[in-house]
Amino acid sequence: MSSNLEDIAALASVLTGYAPAAGQPGWVGRVAVEIWRDATSLHMLAEKECNGEMTSWDEKRQKRIQDRIESALKPFGVVEIRFNGDPRGSAVKVKFKGGESYGDWGGEGLWCL
Repeated sequence: MSSNLEDIAALASVLTGYAPAAGQPGWVGRVAVEIWRDATSLHMLAEKECNGEMTSWDEKRQKRIQDRIESALKPFGVVEIRFNGDPRGSAVKVKFKGGESYGDWGGEGLWCL
């Protein structure tokens, strides 16, 4: 089992391969941290929904987080983004152009956050 830091470093590594040339040093790492943080928030919201504790404010927050993740991943060669509401799995699954995968137990070629 890997730590969050290792997971974030792995995500930053794959994002770096797709990053546009422009940008300040370290910006890809910051994006990876933000995406990971948002994926963790979505997972916690999925747990609340599963337990019947989801409020209308939580639903709005969930949509804002999903929009933020989509926007952050837009410049990085993403083919598809799947949001999973089941707290037993990954909250966010990303398909990159190159087929990089991470934590993909289903063998679908997805990067699971």
